[in-house]
Amino acid sequence: MIESIKGINDTSITFYLRPNDLTIDNAFLNPRSSEYSNISCRPKLILEYEDSPSSFTLSSNVDILDTDGIFTLFWTSSKYTNTYSLYQNGTLLDSGITALSYYMDDYSNGSYNFKVIAFNDFGNITSNEITVIVEIPPIQIPDPPSSFTLTSTANIPDTNGIFTLYWTSSEYANNYTVYQNDVLLDSGITEKYYYIEIYLNGSYDFKAIAFNDIGNATSNEITVIIVIPSIPIPPEPEPIIKPEPVVIVLWGLVCLLFIPLAIYFIAIKWLKRRTWDIEPIKP
Repeated sequence: MIESIKGINDTSITFYLRPNDLTIDNAFLNPRSSEYSNISCRPKLILEYEDSPSSFTLSSNVDILDTDGIFTLFWTSSKYTNTYSLYQNGTLLDSGITALSYYMDDYSNGSYNFKVIAFNDFGNITSNEITVIVEIPPIQIPDPPSSFTLTSTANIPDTNGIFTLYWTSSEYANNYTVYQNDVLLDSGITEKYYYIEIYLNGSYDFKAIAFNDIGNATSNEITVIIVIPSIPIPPEPEPIIKPEPVVIVLWGLVCLLFIPLAIYFIAIKWLKRRTWDIEPIKP
């Protein structure tokens, strides 16, 4: 017979059994030895039971408005629940869910109502219903670059071929390119100036083009005339003819031989003249 209900908890009820012919209050049948034992060996019958899902709460990570069409639904755990089903505007969106969250993306502007239903073998329960409003701002399409003006530091005419191109800012522009005589000089320029060096006389046309992802804008065209004065070239000095070493040697020999002879003849001639000039001594 069932002696009494000894303990009850959330999921089970425990019953203790005592034979009808046993009158000892603190002794029960020991099923292992078929003998009576103390209360610690008494047999018991545990009846397990399960309830329907408990209440739970649905929420989302959207504060007021969702601005990108991406959000997540969250809900608290429902006790005894096996799976959850998600509904959007009264239509089943997904079922058999075991997680406590659901990722949503690719939503367009609009108002969306959501609820979750928890299920087990004994029943189901529905969460609160929440509304998510999606308002994605329109994509701001930038304008093409605005007009701008090109100038330079070159003189009129420029006499050294060194100058800088400057241009005003073009609104919405990402970068600039520079052309010389309609030939690309440089591209991807983010500054608003460009340094130029040209050392050949002539007339040169320049323009700049501003770019962004939408389009481009071309500046005015300017002309720079380069006239570099010519530098006078001094006359080359006449070459100095240096005698060859052999000639120098020959001239040396000549000098050694003929100079003494010349001195000798000059001396003889001078002595003879002196002799003629002396008057004889009268007796």
